[in-house]
Amino acid sequence: MSKDKPFMKAFAESYEKVTGTKHEFALEYGGSYAKAMPNVVCWGPLFPDEEDTTHEVNEKMNIENLVTMTNIFAEAIKRIVLNEESFK
Repeated sequence: MSKDKPFMKAFAESYEKVTGTKHEFALEYGGSYAKAMPNVVCWGPLFPDEEDTTHEVNEKMNIENLVTMTNIFAEAIKRIVLNEESFK
């Protein structure tokens, strides 16, 4: 998936707006239906101050980062829904 797609830019811009830091995309391997459908991605932020326990036993995220992640997703949804370019 190209990170230049409008909805991918919305994720990056939302991360940067909420956190004040530049977003870097990283490819992670794992099970997801996203690879079976066009223009679909699994996206979730990793924060530099927290250990990556994604899909491990006792997967966790601290409350502050959970709130930040929620704000990022809310901003991304707003940008995607309000931008018709996102659906191209």
